[in-house]
Amino acid sequence: ASKKILQVKGQTQFLVSPDNSRAVILQEDINIGHYALTVVEGEAALDPLSPSTGKQFEMPFNKVALAFFFSPDSTKLLCLTISGSSIDDMRAAKSRFQVSMNSDLTWIVYNFPLNEWKEYDTFKTTPYFYKTYLPFFSQYAQAFNPWAPDSRSFLFVTSSGLNHTPLVG
Repeated sequence: ASKKILQVKGQTQFLVSPDNSRAVILQEDINIGHYALTVVEGEAALDPLSPSTGKQFEMPFNKVALAFFFSPDSTKLLCLTISGSSIDDMRAAKSRFQVSMNSDLTWIVYNFPLNEWKEYDTFKTTPYFYKTYLPFFSQYAQAFNPWAPDSRSFLFVTSSGLNHTPLVG
């Protein structure tokens, strides 16, 4: 059995939380200026035998996420965003919107139970990361997750080395 949970446009990538309680779907079509980072909550929504399509909402920040990862406890989403660029910028620029391999990036952690997000340090990554990892992040996320096992910190590599970032608050 199958069912339609969400209408999508353009290129789509998604991840399901480790506890199967939600999915996050990234949709983008820069030709028409479409960008959405949508959450579908509810285990029944992901069950093809259930008629439920769950609770659906857009992530509550105006940032362009390039990649995202669920915490092991499924309560947080770590989003890699473009510093200084908003969804509104991307929608307005349409096909003229470009991400330079020298762009500053920022991690954002969204806490689902608290319905709040926090920005962390801005950094630069390597061109290799842009070319080989980002286009396939949802595939890599199945094997590599930057979260610590206790969901209280994350690790990432920048052009200056390995960074460990504990969550604040």
